[in-house]
Parts: sequence; structure tokens; C-alpha cells
Amino acid sequence: MITNKQKNLKRENHYVPQWYQRGFNSNKSSIIMCLELNKTYINKNSKKIKINTYPRKKSIESIFKIKDLYTTSFGTILIDEIEDKFFGKIDSKGSKAVKAFIENEPEYVHKRFQDFFEFMDIQKLRTPKGLDWIKQQYSHLDKNSQLIEMQALSKQYITIWTEGVREIVSAKNSDTKFIFSDHPITTYNHAIPLDDLQNTYPNDPSITLKGTQTIFSLNQDYCLILTNYEYADDIDSDSLEKRTNSSLYRESFVNTLDMIRERDLEEDDVRQINYIIKQRAVNFIAGANKEWLCPEKYVTTKEWHEFRNILRPPHTNHFGGEMYMGYDDGTTRYQDAFGRSTPQNKYLLKDIDESKLESNDECGCGSGKSYKNCCKNKDSHDRPSWKELSIRERNLIFCNAIIDIIGLSEEKSWEDIRKELNEDQVKDIYELYSNLWPLDTNIIDLLPKPDNRLRILYTGIVEAETIETTILNLTMYFDEVIVQNPITHPSRMTDEFSPIKVPHKHLQQTLKYIFFMLKAYPFIENGSILLIPDLTEFNKHLDKSSIDMSHKRFNEQNIDIHSQDTTLIQQQQNNIMSSYLGLPEYQLKEFIRSTQPEIDDVQLIQIAKLLKQSALLNPLVLLQENIFKEGSQFQSMHFLPIPEISLLLCQITGALLITDSHTRWEEIKRFQVKELGLTTYKYTTLTKIINTYNFMFNQNAEQIFENRDQKSLINIRNVYQDFYNLIFLEESRSKKKIKNLKSRFKKEYVNYLNNKKTVNQNECKIKLEFLIPNNGFVSTNVQRLLIQNGCNNNLKNLPIAIFIKKEEQNE
Repeated sequence: MITNKQKNLKRENHYVPQWYQRGFNSNKSSIIMCLELNKTYINKNSKKIKINTYPRKKSIESIFKIKDLYTTSFGTILIDEIEDKFFGKIDSKGSKAVKAFIENEPEYVHKRFQDFFEFMDIQKLRTPKGLDWIKQQYSHLDKNSQLIEMQALSKQYITIWTEGVREIVSAKNSDTKFIFSDHPITTYNHAIPLDDLQNTYPNDPSITLKGTQTIFSLNQDYCLILTNYEYADDIDSDSLEKRTNSSLYRESFVNTLDMIRERDLEEDDVRQINYIIKQRAVNFIAGANKEWLCPEKYVTTKEWHEFRNILRPPHTNHFGGEMYMGYDDGTTRYQDAFGRSTPQNKYLLKDIDESKLESNDECGCGSGKSYKNCCKNKDSHDRPSWKELSIRERNLIFCNAIIDIIGLSEEKSWEDIRKELNEDQVKDIYELYSNLWPLDTNIIDLLPKPDNRLRILYTGIVEAETIETTILNLTMYFDEVIVQNPITHPSRMTDEFSPIKVPHKHLQQTLKYIFFMLKAYPFIENGSILLIPDLTEFNKHLDKSSIDMSHKRFNEQNIDIHSQDTTLIQQQQNNIMSSYLGLPEYQLKEFIRSTQPEIDDVQLIQIAKLLKQSALLNPLVLLQENIFKEGSQFQSMHFLPIPEISLLLCQITGALLITDSHTRWEEIKRFQVKELGLTTYKYTTLTKIINTYNFMFNQNAEQIFENRDQKSLINIRNVYQDFYNLIFLEESRSKKKIKNLKSRFKKEYVNYLNNKKTVNQNECKIKLEFLIPNNGFVSTNVQRLLIQNGCNNNLKNLPIAIFIKKEEQNE
């Protein structure tokens, strides 16, 4: 029942503002010519028949609107705040901004610059097509949530648009004027045909692609064309490749008055732009004259790629280049043509001529695999970048440099390293890490994309103590293990905590990082470990979002450390103990006395001696007496990535998610999709068998590396691979295939046991327990992050999560 108060609601929602439509009528009247493009009816044979339509006079008030398009509801209560408050403010500012751009008054263009692009940004999302595109990016999104996401996704296009070449073309000298459509922000990429999936409703070519241009008719006489600088400067560059620094949400400085306004178009040129607008419309176009709505009658070509000529700006003067900004406090800021705050490191770039690669050559993506087994049959957008050193290549450089810096290449023992690690070495290691990973690096472009590789992401404790006990063992059962590097980027620390500014305070932690990297080195080299930096360190928006999500999750879910997370508890104790073991003898005795005041001097000496012996046996304790000369040693524990970033990475890379932490497992299970409040599961007959069998984890890196190539383990990985294909590639889920997988798994497990007739002291039993809910694991927050970070071709959910159940956890 609708109350009297609700009768005053604005329920007829215009998705193209009326003030904007009036700009396409020369006499500013409320009547305009409108053409419906896709009118159909169903005949008696249930076939859809297209009806020929003709331009008709319509009142501006009556078109480009849908009832309750923006109305939200809570039970029987209807709310129009989105139309009234959200769009009301944007449209009010937007109308003034569009007017400023048309009239070209520099003062007002500068003043309204941000308002203009905010209006453009939300106009792209607010149409039925824009809303349907949002819905397509998510799973299980109701209307209220869809409108919430529309607001959350606002301002995502502004940075890319404003960094491009801005040109306003005129139709003043043409008898034909510009038209507009029911999706007024038109995107065009000459290399993407109209029938391509990227052009199929509700999709548009991504503005992050080099060759994608944006067309926005300001009124019937003026049209704005936005072009990525790289493409404008070189029209023959790869139009399907992402533009340099394609991150969407970031700070950027631009000259608001830089605008090309030199071209007065001929009538045929205007018709070409109108043709593009019409082809990218959904159901309606409009303009002041009915002839303008039929540009296809007059354009000389219908070849989609040829329209790029009319859209190319005449020059790129005043665009691109470098900027230096000074502030009153004496500080400065640098920005290059692509919004990066640090100059491009030329040593991180690659120039590979793919046409010269042979099938057996190492692949240009830097994976270490052969070209034929890696990127040869992949489209460019399905590959990691070929233009920069890969994640693996940078890690290999880092590992080799560490060996040189600490002197292991001179055949020093690990005990020597523990005794001699010094401030200069610490500083050199962190400076190299900073150089290998500039803060402007787009890590997402370097990540692998979903393919048929059996890939997993580990989330849990990533420490020197756990790399052999857990992380490296996963390489025996999966092709590639993604692990987040525990090293914190020094540029993200203040001077008082920076390992470059106060390296002495990082001696103990650096020793652990060195140990971690050296153990991972051979696995990085053979491609079974992909050690990635923390994504949030390179993306302020992602960093803030992850912090906000963590706070919200803990406030709402109240998850504490699980009582069975013995590794997590033990790690905290190890960090404390390693600090005590590194104390000078006199301080160690003082500490013992403070904790056990009742012991006598003889006992004190014995305990101190035992602890010193323990320090000698512990490879992660520095053997230096003066490490506390400048105060405490910084130590940290790394429990990463957080659940949301883990899900994000899995959907970007096509990886399964795996953990050995009960705490993290409980967090992950909360992402399971529920239907009517319940989670249901598939492949249960198969997972019951897989989840039952015991496998072995070794505690020795060298033995793990050797065992990985055993035939029985290769065959186990092959079974997992086929299971992966069954789910990820959505192959036929016939009972026959599942039965075949069960019998193969049992057979290969028997072979595995036959090779494991004895268990050595370095091994423990584990189970790999698969969880496969219907519709997978999904987070609306993560889906939003994928969109906001310009991720393409990612999975819509995480289908599989795996829990590592270790022997001490078995019932």
C-alpha cells in the first residue's frame, strides 16, 4: 500500500537528463525527434519479427525514462533518494559544467572541470545499459544492491579520461548536427568489431585499452572526443593493449585548459560520428531533425575500423610530457605523461619481437616455460605483460643479488651470514627491492590470467619458519603456487621505521627474509612458486579498500584466532623467543632473572647456556652481541593475503584458494554462496574420496624439490588438473567422467603409497580437503574491486577452496 507521502515520490526516472536533451533542439523547445531502433513483435509462430520504425516527434519529458529505474524499496516502503539527492546534485553541477565546456570560458572550464567529468562518469553508469553492465559483473545482485554498486563505482573513469587528449569538434558549419543516444557516453575501438563480445550488450570496449576513444555529444553543435595519449601519438600502436598505467582510481594532475578546439567538421564527418553513436545505441537515438537520425544513408563506408580516421585528433600538442610541481613548503612532485610519480626505470623494460620467437624458445612473458607451452596460442589480453620484466624475472634478480650482497657466492656458511649481516647489506637489499618494484608498478598486468594451468593461491602464515613446513610442499601437488611476498616495501614506511633509514633495527627481520628467499629460489626458478608483492602497496585505493573491508569484517563477524591454529600461536612465540635469544649474555641473564627470580646463580648460568646453544641451532637467530645497541629490533608476522585480496587474486589468475589456518578457513567459508539461506555442494561423491586420503608434507626444501618430479606425484597433479578442467571449463558433468576421475585418483594414490613405503623424520601426514559449493565463493566487495581495478577476463567467482588438515589436526 502506498501512503500519501509516497505518492509524491519521483518514480518516473530520466536516465538522460531533460536539460541535456534540450541542447539538441535548436529552438530549445520541449519537442525532439526520436527514433526507436529495435522494435519487435512476436508473431503467431512465436518468432520475433523486427518492425521498421521511423523518427517521431516526442516531448522531452516523455522519453529516455523508465518508471522506478532508481527507486529503492524496503518491503512496501519506496525511496527516491537516489533520483532526488544523488543525481540531483550531479545533474545540477553537470549542466553548468557542460555549458562551460560549450562556451569555452577558461575560468569556468577550470572551475567546472571536475564536475564535468563526474557527470560524464555517472552518465555512463546510470542508463539501463550501464546498470545491466553492473549487474553482469556481479553474482546474485538484487535491484537495491545494483543501485548501491552504481554509486560505489562512480568516479572510476575520470582519471583515464582526463589524462587523455581532449578535443571538442564543431558542427557549426554543417547542415547535419550531432545526435545523442540512450547511452550518451559512446566508446569506440576500431580494432573491436561490432559483433565482438566486447561490443555485445551490455558491454563497451574498456577505456583502459590504448585504442578506445570516448565520444560525448555536448549539444547539437559540439562533440567531445577523448583519446588515450599513446594512441593519439601513434595510431598504429596495438589498440587492444592496455594503455600505460591503466589504474583507474589514483591521483593525477592535468592542465584543465588543455583542449583542442580547431576542427569545424564537414557534414560527412558529422554523419560519421552520428553513425558511430547510432551503432552503439541500445534502443533510442534523438536529435532535432529526422534526417540526422539516419546517417547510414549518407556515410560512404560501413567498415567499422575506418571510422577511426575522423576521431583522431589533429595533434597532441600540450598533452603528454612531464610535469614538476612545487609547493609552499619546499616539496616537489613529479608526474610523467601517464600519471606516474616516478620516472620509468628503463632496466625493467623488455622489447621482444614475437615474430622471431621459435616454439621452443623461452616465452616472452618471462614465465620460464617454452613459448609453445605458454603464450603462443593466447590473445594479448590473456597474457601477462611482455613489455616489462615479469614477476619471476624480478624475483630471480632479487635472489641472485641477495646472494652477492651477503657473500654466499663467496662460499660463506649460513653461520657466517648470521654473524656478519650488517647495516649496509640490509640497506642494499631494500634499495634493490624498491628499484625492482617502483610504486607505480601495475602488478595486475603482470599476473597470470585464467588458463588450464593447475594454479593455487596460498593464504596463511608466510614466514621463514613456514616456507619448508607448508608452502614449498604445495608444489608437489599443484603446478604453480602463488604466494604473497612477506617483504614490506620500504617506500611505504616512515623514516623512523624504514630499513633504508634505520637498517640496524631490521637486522633480525632481514635475516628471516633472506632465509625465505633462498629457500624459495629454486622453486621460483622452475616456475612452481610465483612470489608476488603485496598489491595494496602499489594501489592506494585498493589499500584503503582492503583496510575498510578488514575493519568491517572483524566488526560484523567477530572472528578471533582459532584455538586450533597452533602454527599461528607458535609463530608469535617464535618471534618473541628469537628476540630474547639474540640478547647479549648479560642482558639474557637479566631477562631470565626477571622471569624466574627464585633461581640461584648456578641455575641462571645453566639456563643462559642452554638458551645460547638453542640460538646456535636456530638458523633464524642472529649471532651478534650488539644488535640491540640502537634499541629494539623490528619484527613482524605475516598472515596474508587477507581473505578479500585472496579472493581477488584467485579470480584474476584462475587459482584455487588453499590454507592451513583454521582462522582463515572460517573466514573463507563465509564467502560461500547461499540459496534461500543454505549452501549446497556439488561433486560430493568425488570430494569425499579425495578428502579422505592422506598425503605427506616434507620439512626439507631439497627433498621437496627432488620429490616433485616423481611419476606418482605428476600423475596425482594430472588427476587434480582434470578435476579442475571439469569445474573451471564447465565440461560435461556426466557420471561417467566423475566415475573415471574417482577410479584414476584411487589408482594413482595406490601408486603414491607404493613409492612411500617408509616415512622419514622430515615428513608428516596431511589431507587436502576440497570444498566446492554451488555457485562458488563470492564477495560483492571483491567484485567491486575487480571492476575498479580494470580487471578483464577474470572469473565471476572462486569455485574451489582447499583446507590443509595436518596430522596434529586430525581427529
